[in-house]
Amino acid sequence: MTGREQERDLLVHVCNLGMDLKTADRKKGWEVVKMRKNRISVQLVTTLALATLVLMGVAAFAAAPDAGVKGLWLQAPAFPKAGNDVKVLEFKNNPKTGEVTYRRMLDALVTFEIRRQPVNGSKVQRPKDVEVLIKKRVDNDPIGDEMLKANRKKTRIKTDAREFTEVLTYPCATAEYATGANEDSRMNSALFIFTDLYTFEVLVSIPLDSYDDYRDKSRAWLASLKFVE
Repeated sequence: MTGREQERDLLVHVCNLGMDLKTADRKKGWEVVKMRKNRISVQLVTTLALATLVLMGVAAFAAAPDAGVKGLWLQAPAFPKAGNDVKVLEFKNNPKTGEVTYRRMLDALVTFEIRRQPVNGSKVQRPKDVEVLIKKRVDNDPIGDEMLKANRKKTRIKTDAREFTEVLTYPCATAEYATGANEDSRMNSALFIFTDLYTFEVLVSIPLDSYDDYRDKSRAWLASLKFVE
């Protein structure tokens, strides 16, 4: 092989090597781009996930209007949180009088209400007053004498509900009574708590034809009650 031929072969080899290096650099460059894209994608997904959690937290807070109640208040952690199945029917908070009403509905069937009234403005100031109040609720139901007689027989009142008194550390009374007639019949479970400043009433009202489905749940809601300030 002549010197010119060797020189030509060497030049071709160098050119081929340069092409390989460029290709390698290009591949490496694409790999870097891919790595950057992957890193950005991971960061984006993480950011979106955190944003979703924050929004969920804000929504959960916004769905709990009683969070701003001042003074002694009652909550039921076992009752389902706000969502598609739970609707807030009423929330009233009067800081001047101390009266608070928080009423929700579950599954478009069951109502769950917590009510707070100052002792000096409440019709129920002691456990014995519960008997008078419940009797009025049952007797004032415009459903006819026969149904009234039937509902009266379903009324059960305990002026010394020790199972709740032991947990909540205040005198408690309970009442179970029926209202309405036929397809509008409802079973109601009420718990009265007598504190130094307020009288609390927790009322669970269930359609009679769905009572068996929610009886145990309603007991769990009442059992979970706790005071917050």
